[in-house]
Amino acid sequence: MAEGEITTFTALTEKFNLPPGNYKKPKLLYCSNGGHFLRILPDGTVDGTRDRSDQHIQLQLSAESVGEVYIKSTQTGQYLAMDTDGLLYGS
Repeated sequence: MAEGEITTFTALTEKFNLPPGNYKKPKLLYCSNGGHFLRILPDGTVDGTRDRSDQHIQLQLSAESVGEVYIKSTQTGQYLAMDTDGLLYGS
């Protein structure tokens, strides 16, 4: 894949039947392009940091259904959300 290309994946038709809120071990979401970890702060601010030891970058991911994923901060308990303008915030 060349730089700048977008890869798309087909939707899975298989059901996994995981119970709602089935969180796995906390993960870090990393942007290799900018070198930042996604961070959700207590005031709802969502940004990126290069500090791997920041307590606000630990995230729990849960797949609720096909195409529906919840991302929750382990530190603040806030979920990653997006407003109608496409801006991210914690709620």
